[in-house]
Amino acid sequence: MYDGLVLSTPMCPMCAERDPTTVDHVLPRKAWPEFSILPENLVPACDVCNRRKRDRVANTAGEALFINPYRDDLSEVGFLDASVDTSSGTAVVQFFIREAVGEDAQLLARAARHFEKLKLGELYRIKAIPEIQENALAVARMLHGGVTTGAVRRSLEEQAQRTEKVRGKNHWRAVLHRRLAGNDDFAAGVCSPTAAGT
Repeated sequence: MYDGLVLSTPMCPMCAERDPTTVDHVLPRKAWPEFSILPENLVPACDVCNRRKRDRVANTAGEALFINPYRDDLSEVGFLDASVDTSSGTAVVQFFIREAVGEDAQLLARAARHFEKLKLGELYRIKAIPEIQENALAVARMLHGGVTTGAVRRSLEEQAQRTEKVRGKNHWRAVLHRRLAGNDDFAAGVCSPTAAGT
């Protein structure tokens, strides 16, 4: 059963980035041994997320700390966002959980705690560095070839849409491309491809 769970998904559902190599107990087996082999209590996870989650379930206020991939559907809620700062001539990105008006406040608060405890902002920022550099180089080539900044924006937005279609609207790459498309400096080729994202 353990091997089947690990192989059941290509991506850790806790970070949506690394390969699942372990199985996490949603309710820790030390506190709830009766659920230690209950399939609904077992989540394939990468080693990093599993170690960071540890045996934690709730904070001192009794609020759940982590998203449950079986019970929490965030596919229609755009909760991940990013800011891109190009003031230094490079594109530096920061990921964060945004507040969404009209959405389930408790679910978004849980997503924010999940994001913080698993240090996903740092993971996504590091993953974004080569992506920003590649896109900065592509933008420079496009502009050198006579493509307009409007076409550059459309190209970046199309990349965001392709990623969103496959990985969902809360994947860091979809969010990144959308923010790059909306950044005047990046679309104008102001950012250095060799230093972008650092």
